[in-house]
Amino acid sequence: MRKFVLGAVLLFASVLLVVAVLLPKDTARLLVDLERARAGLSPGVVTIAGEPWHFLEGGPADGELLLLLHGFGGDKDNWMRFSRTLTDTYRVVIPDLPGFGESNRHWDWDYSARAQATRLQEFVQVLDLERFHLAGHSMGGHIAGLFAEMSPEQVQSLALITNGGVESPAQSYVAVRAQEGELILIPRTREEFQRLLEVASYEPPFIPWPVGGLLADESIADADFKEYVLGTLRQQGDNDRLEPVLPVLNIPVFVLWGRHDRLIDVSTVEAIRNLVPDATYVIMEESGHLPMVEQPDVAADHYRKFLDAH
Repeated sequence: MRKFVLGAVLLFASVLLVVAVLLPKDTARLLVDLERARAGLSPGVVTIAGEPWHFLEGGPADGELLLLLHGFGGDKDNWMRFSRTLTDTYRVVIPDLPGFGESNRHWDWDYSARAQATRLQEFVQVLDLERFHLAGHSMGGHIAGLFAEMSPEQVQSLALITNGGVESPAQSYVAVRAQEGELILIPRTREEFQRLLEVASYEPPFIPWPVGGLLADESIADADFKEYVLGTLRQQGDNDRLEPVLPVLNIPVFVLWGRHDRLIDVSTVEAIRNLVPDATYVIMEESGHLPMVEQPDVAADHYRKFLDAH
């Protein structure tokens, strides 16, 4: 009997391996669906002005609401593992921002942080999200800060995770490399995609082979469009900066950074502290630019403690 069970297990494993090799994209999507299910998240979509907005949602319908925004080059699934320990208590909504994830690409759109914050207002209105805790990572943090300025009555608290929109006292590694002609943020080969992961992370997180391959291929296929979006972000004016916004927000603010962030230097924390001295600050010593991906449980625990206190 034991030999029969062992043989059946080996046969099943062999079948899975064959499927993964022959159908890597299907296998990758299956693994992503399983991760979403583990996090208690389900996909949804709404149409706004003819454009589909894809999002993940989970948690109790009557729980306090968390709205989470991904960064440049990311998508809603960046928050999956971070959300795992939050959906037991909180209702969580995570959209793909326009131009990223499953959303459409428009070469004639303005993808500046303020333009995205304006579009987010429409998404929030359609989903009837009246009041919520707002968190944003990197570019998403920049958008979140501007949204809090534009719709202060809706935002209970603001969480900025390695966010853009604030001038860094020290140049990051990626900024220096960009001045020397290396655009690390726009990978065009699988090798460059792997380098991006290594630069963005203190220790690159484990990504199953089919998922990693799918992410790399999708990122490479999107390279030209990402370069266009990055160009619009670099053309933002002073009115889109967070320096004049953060000091006047009358809400609790949480700032989370990775000590080894090589995309947006950790010295930015001190710049934000000068603007919002009463905010809650956490620097994760074993993280880079992606704390909610690299150490999702640790990052979520810090965020939950902040939420519990406010």
